[in-house]
Amino acid sequence: LNEIFNIGCIDFFENNNVRIYNRAGQLGYEIDHYDNDENAFNGIGNRGIYLDANNVPDGTYFYIVDKQDGSRPVSGYLELIR
Repeated sequence: LNEIFNIGCIDFFENNNVRIYNRAGQLGYEIDHYDNDENAFNGIGNRGIYLDANNVPDGTYFYIVDKQDGSRPVSGYLELIR
């Protein structure tokens, strides 16, 4: 449904850090200042080595959103289907 991983209300936490891991627990994407626009996960990894350019394979990924405001990080999963 989404072309990017959209995180609601992330713009209220400018100093955030977002990490996305594959099923094996390997970091595939990490960015500070995620904004659902220019700094957003769209299926292209920025950590690790991939067979098809930087496109991560279809599958289930786990995310951790650290708002960097002293609260507990938010975690969950997303399903990538091309």
